[in-house]
Amino acid sequence: MSSRSAGATDGAILVLGATALETAGLLDHPGAYGPHGQRWPDLQHGSVLGTPVLLAASGVGKANAAAAVASVAAGWPGRVAGVLQLGIGGAYPGSGLALGDVTLAHSEFDLDLGVGARPDWSGLESLGFPAFVEHHQELNRLGLESELLQLLRDACALASQAFATSDSVTHSPALAAAIAEAHQVAVESMEGVAAAQAAAAFALPFIELRAISNLVDDRDKRRWRVAEAVAAVTPAARVAVKVMWEHLTGATKEAR
Repeated sequence: MSSRSAGATDGAILVLGATALETAGLLDHPGAYGPHGQRWPDLQHGSVLGTPVLLAASGVGKANAAAAVASVAAGWPGRVAGVLQLGIGGAYPGSGLALGDVTLAHSEFDLDLGVGARPDWSGLESLGFPAFVEHHQELNRLGLESELLQLLRDACALASQAFATSDSVTHSPALAAAIAEAHQVAVESMEGVAAAQAAAAFALPFIELRAISNLVDDRDKRRWRVAEAVAAVTPAARVAVKVMWEHLTGATKEAR
């Protein structure tokens, strides 16, 4: 086993899922969930291929995800080396993604911040200010391209897609198609953009990795494949955690 112990104060990768189900089976040596100096969220310390990891289940939605990243970044006594947002997502019409496919995010779009309601909704360009003050980009879109992302595309043999985040799940085929066309997005989540924004506020490298559990316009949960999506994303997440740690800390492969 690596000489770096799980949860050691020299650092760890924070792996964030909306639910504990989405991170289940990731750790080689899981510990118990417990407090980390603040009341929430509870963390599970463990290791993945010799890499120290913290798991947190934030709860569903943008506020929960952002608060969880900020709480751990500010309250954990060790150093958070980077953040991996892990979980399931929906595929928009025209994305070319099928149930069980695993993909990375090269951008995130906030589908909520703006003016009005869909189909007449418009983004923050209508108000003239950006959501991401330190990132002079398209107003509602946060770019996630980085050297680390390219390393993960290569190491995991995965493509990356434009993701979008909303606190409300898209409810109709027509709306799903309209969103995909208007914003050129492929994957829907309920946390990604907020976790990415919080990570950026703490200058933490951020990666989002999801497997497709459903089509965005399919509201019949009997056709969703949640367990299969979790099983599909876990092997890629294990590789991603190790690559992130080695890239961000300069760690080399150690004898186990």
